[in-house]
Parts: sequence; C-alpha cells; structure tokens
Amino acid sequence: MPGKKTVRLPAAERRQQILDIARSLFVQRGIEHTSMREIAKKAGITATSIYDHFEDKDDLLYEIGQNFFSAFIEHAETELAGLVDPMARFRAMGRLYISFGVAHPEEYRLVFMTPIAGLKRLMMLDGRHAVGADGQPTKGALAYGMLEAHITEMMGKGLIREGNVCTVSEAVWAALHGVVALLITHDHFEFSSPEEMIAMTASIILDGLCPR
Repeated sequence: MPGKKTVRLPAAERRQQILDIARSLFVQRGIEHTSMREIAKKAGITATSIYDHFEDKDDLLYEIGQNFFSAFIEHAETELAGLVDPMARFRAMGRLYISFGVAHPEEYRLVFMTPIAGLKRLMMLDGRHAVGADGQPTKGALAYGMLEAHITEMMGKGLIREGNVCTVSEAVWAALHGVVALLITHDHFEFSSPEEMIAMTASIILDGLCPR
C-alpha cells in the first residue's frame, strides 16, 4: 500500500504550520518530551525535511518567542497611539498586557512560564537585556524596553516616586504577570472579571508608586 503523500506547502506556510504544531506539543507534553521527529510527523513531512526550516527545538522555541513579542509590540503600538496622558497610557499598557496574555495562553506559558535561559540563541547582556544570534535586541527585549521607557518618563515628570527604574519595572511586570498566570492556569476558579482585576491591579501599583 503506497505511503501517504506529503502535501506541498509554500515555505512560509510550512514554517508556520511547524511552529503551530511545536507550540501545541511543547505546551501539552513539555519541551523535553517532544522530539523534532514527532513534530515532523504531525506536520506530515519527513523527519529530515523539518531541518530545512528549523535547526532544532531551541530554534523553534526562540522563533515562537519572537513571533509572540512581535505581535505584542504591534498590538501595543496600535492601542497606545494617541494616548498623551502618561497615567492613562500606563493603565492602558497594563490592560493590554493582561488581555494579550489571556488571549494567547499557549505562547504565554512557553515564553514566561518555561525555563528558557539556556537557549543558545538567547544571549544576555548585563543579565537583563537579551540579543539574538544576529546581535540585535530580541523582540522580548524591545517589549520590555517599552515598559522601562514609560516608567522613566513618569519618574521624570514627577508622576511617580523616584527610584531605581529597573526595580520598579520588574515589580510592575511581576504584578501584571501574576494576574495573567492566575487567569490562564486556574480557569476553574471563579475570579472577578478580568476588567475588574486589571483595574484593581493598576490602582494598587499606582497607589504604591505615587509621590508621598
């Protein structure tokens, strides 16, 4: 009986198909328990042809992260455009971070809830800012830079207390991440509406940062 014929797809479509399958399997089974061969089989291609698109799982995970952050940055730039008031922009930034994470739970888990420090394509500068193998800032670094820049602006205008920008940015990120992690991990719990949680989280953060 002849084997199943591989459906030929344009390279870009095949690449995206492989990424989608890898993302799903990584979340379901764990990165360490998913093989390139298994991903290729799910994609309907040979175990060797997958390497025409990605070198290894490290390459796949890195690309998933880059795509996630690219989409986030584009979404953030669109949503924040036209918001002149820094405080209103800060609240909007918190809302869109949480809503984006909840809308993309698989990618969020892989990017923020999976140990990826060992990625050989992810080089850390000064322990904080990452660059890719091409020496350019990763999309994740650019996304985080948006938060740091906004914190710096609000401090400069006296809207929040002066302090270490790095520490404040980390604390804000941790608070927002906590909301997303709860919503996508414990969906059996009857949380308040995401809108209420977002508003309360933003208020708590701002109350703690406002000048005394």
